Amino acid sequence: MERSTCVVTASNDRRACIWDISTRAVVATLDHDLEVNSAAFDPSGMSVVTTSQDRSAKVWDAASGEELAAVAHDNSVYSAAFDTSGALFVTASDDKTASVWDATNGSKRISARHDHAVYNASFEVSSSRFVTASRDSSACVWDVSTGARLVKLKHRDRCMNATFDAAGSRVVTASFDKSAIVWDVVSGAKIFTAKHSNLVFSAAFNAPGTHIVTGGDEHAAKVWDLASGKEVATLRHKDRVYKVSFDPIGTRVVTASADGSAGLWDVATGAQLHTFKHSRGVLDASFDPSAAVVATASEDGTAAVWQVESGERLTALRHEATVNGIAFN
Repeated sequence: MERSTCVVTASNDRRACIWDISTRAVVATLDHDLEVNSAAFDPSGMSVVTTSQDRSAKVWDAASGEELAAVAHDNSVYSAAFDTSGALFVTASDDKTASVWDATNGSKRISARHDHAVYNASFEVSSSRFVTASRDSSACVWDVSTGARLVKLKHRDRCMNATFDAAGSRVVTASFDKSAIVWDVVSGAKIFTAKHSNLVFSAAFNAPGTHIVTGGDEHAAKVWDLASGKEVATLRHKDRVYKVSFDPIGTRVVTASADGSAGLWDVATGAQLHTFKHSRGVLDASFDPSAAVVATASEDGTAAVWQVESGERLTALRHEATVNGIAFN
């Protein structure tokens, strides 16, 4: 796939910024009234959605920085994601709801309610369903058209993260109950449970859906083979792992850790290929669609883009406070 040209960063300095990777120039500054929790591009790269402690989510034109739509919750909005068409986006809020909105005019399509804060929400590939992860110890799959809850996936403690596989037939969840679980989204049956010795913050499928990676409070991420149920690699850090993700092919993993580093790892061998260093904890890390570069976001007030092959830092991007997230176009 084509290499990304821009990133968007979300910061506690009340701004999200769109940056040109090659020049480090700010293409657009996207302002909120309080800390910005997350930012993400739509699939076309032409729009960005941001979420904030100011109880709003906003859609912006990525080229001009013009505000296209603004929506409101009753409390902080933790995250938002577009569907595959870019026509809809879903928000997850501390007000116990996730809502689906029209990206063009900000009109609300449906709202889904949990018993506690909703940490994240995302669509599956057909955009007919979305999944939510909540502090109420559950993840739920919902019908986009009707708002009906299709299945409830229960943990024993808060559910931090939930995401579909590429086919949309399974969901993986990460929980404070020290487990990550792969579920069948139709029946709600447990397919596989990855047991940890401490809290699990993040879990993700590889593209083929053959493996998952999990990360949490035991100072490591782990790669699991779903066919055998075995842990095939342990990716060690010196502090908790906040975020884990595979590259688009599924051969490498990037981890973001409180130890001030992001790690790049070979899935087959478990070998650490590079360490991307910040001066404080790294909260987010992800590959661009080409898998040629990695982006990181840190509590040190910077985001960075790194070359995968050499480990070289290509770009450093500075905010005035913690950078909570970063995403490629």
